[in-house]
Amino acid sequence: MSQPKRGRSSQAQNHLITILLALVIAGLSMWFGAGRDGGNAPDAAATPMPGSGLTVTYLDVGQGDCTLLQCDGQTMLIDAGIGEQANHITTYLKQQGVKSIDYLVCTHAHADHCGGMKAVIAAFPVHTFYSSVTSSSNGAFQRVMRSAARP
Repeated sequence: MSQPKRGRSSQAQNHLITILLALVIAGLSMWFGAGRDGGNAPDAAATPMPGSGLTVTYLDVGQGDCTLLQCDGQTMLIDAGIGEQANHITTYLKQQGVKSIDYLVCTHAHADHCGGMKAVIAAFPVHTFYSSVTSSSNGAFQRVMRSAARP
């Protein structure tokens, strides 16, 4: 996957702010238990943030997390639930008109957070991949890292 071109420092600051905001939102969703009702379909509740152009969607993937952030034409996906939910996640993203993922974030190497990422990487061009770890004995995470390493 290619890295986005580096530009002015203000662009780098905007990207850093976006990433930090996304991580805070993902952390809050885990703290408050968003999307943990055990449903089989990734029901989604899109929440536009007032005046910002930012829309945050928490997909119900049962056990696990999957958060979609869209702002100014860019897309960030934080985690992708378990592998069994991958088809539901990719279908939802396509229904929302997502053509590529600008930022794919793996918060940690548990299958209920990274299990669906291999399918997301296969279904959409991913411009930048972030992970809190670079290696793990978890098979789902190893498959994600192999997929992310492919051009």
